[in-house]
Amino acid sequence: TDSNELTATLKINKAIYTLPASVKFEPITVTFDREEHKVEVEGLPEGITVSYTNELGIETNLATEPGEYTAVATFGFDPNNDILSKNHSSITPETMSTLLTIEDYIVSYALEGELKGVYEFGEALDLDQLKVVANMASGKKVELENAKIQALNYKPTTAGTQTVTITGIPEGQTTGAVGVYTVRVKGRENVIVPEDFTVTKNVHTYDGQAKRVSVDINDDIYDGIGEITISYHKVIDGQEETEPTERPRYAGIYNVYVDVEEGTEFAAVRLKVGILTINKADQVAPEFTLNKTTVKMTEEAPTITINNEIDIEEGAQVTYSSSDEKVATVDSTTGTITLVGAGKVGIIVTYGETQNYNAKSTTVELNVITEELTEQDFEVTENTYTYEPEQVRAAKVTSRVQGIGNITIKYYQGETQVESPVNAG
Repeated sequence: TDSNELTATLKINKAIYTLPASVKFEPITVTFDREEHKVEVEGLPEGITVSYTNELGIETNLATEPGEYTAVATFGFDPNNDILSKNHSSITPETMSTLLTIEDYIVSYALEGELKGVYEFGEALDLDQLKVVANMASGKKVELENAKIQALNYKPTTAGTQTVTITGIPEGQTTGAVGVYTVRVKGRENVIVPEDFTVTKNVHTYDGQAKRVSVDINDDIYDGIGEITISYHKVIDGQEETEPTERPRYAGIYNVYVDVEEGTEFAAVRLKVGILTINKADQVAPEFTLNKTTVKMTEEAPTITINNEIDIEEGAQVTYSSSDEKVATVDSTTGTITLVGAGKVGIIVTYGETQNYNAKSTTVELNVITEELTEQDFEVTENTYTYEPEQVRAAKVTSRVQGIGNITIKYYQGETQVESPVNAG
């Protein structure tokens, strides 16, 4: 032929695009401030794109809360740049990763936990129940290990309520948490006995006024005990009343107790330390008179007149009696006297025993006498008869006065006593 043409294929393969060294994806560290922070690739050449979104659609280079975040940058070609995208098959490195760190910081320290609050005398505080936490700016709390917790002013041998300051110092720090706690230390048990108290002024006589005892305290316990309250419980028929008598004033026996509050060293205790005795007072003596102190058997019996009054509120009973009922009797309630025979007798008026008073009696002597009888004191009837053989006659004799004994009638003719009058004469 006139010409000879040959064909061949020229193939230009796409290159792998290598990111220049100027492309940097540096880690950053910031302090938590509640703002959003992000890390970005720097020095990215024209025509190259970057995405930080992972397969879940989450942007890995953004964060707000404290923590350490891994940001991943994935590179690609800008579809609007034909030169790079048509001439390169891929990019190396295809991805880069770095760290975004948002650091939290401590705002304050605090003590957390509860003490049991009540301790035996000499017992240490249970500080192991407390922990030191750091309050972070983010609102989180972080327990700090190896913090030193100690009580500054606790006194285990001082009984009573204490306000204790407790500190918690984190390791390597000079300051930390401070807490104020209220605790109570019990007093020593079973060391105060009734013999530590001396009771005086404990015997009185009833006068209507409230009574009380004097209690002295052993010097060995005085500074270690709390306030003392004295109470009185009346004893009736050997049984102690449950409720105390606030102000004893009535006659009787009262058990005396001391209620000792917890003090700086000793526990609270209640002890019977003695007895208060209020003796009965003497009742006022009856004052009375008889309208006559000598009386004949034939006369009207005397009457009693009381001249002083008894305390009716006390409930005392007025009673009457006789020292010799062969001479005179006295009605115990009304005081009416009845003459019985001649002689001397005591007429007794008694104001009876009450809750607060002893019985009191007064005696007035009464002399009961007899008088000589005369013919005029007797009346003789049925004394005139007509003789009848063997018929015994008797006169009737009646006394005109009271208070005489049995009458015996005797008959005489001249000076000769006649046993049974029969004959005329």
